[in-house]
Amino acid sequence: MQFYKNQRGAIKGLVIQNQEKFVTLSKEQQSIVLYQILNNLRTSEAADLQLIGGSKNSGKNMISKRINNAEEIILIYQSITGLYKAEVNLLIV
Repeated sequence: MQFYKNQRGAIKGLVIQNQEKFVTLSKEQQSIVLYQILNNLRTSEAADLQLIGGSKNSGKNMISKRINNAEEIILIYQSITGLYKAEVNLLIV
């Protein structure tokens, strides 16, 4: 599975470790797993990889809600054309 060669994170390890399980799946189940992986690569949404021993939310990006130790948090407003831009430091507001 060369498409995960440079990918970091849990999905890469899961895919590499469970190649044998993938090979034993039916063609329909293999296509479901491949669809989930490709959808994750394209959209960064969670992939349901339970068929190869993963979790239902494999590859889901989690963002910490803790901002106590953050040095800077900037909210950027930008027009559709990109001509206008405003930045607001949320730690000052």
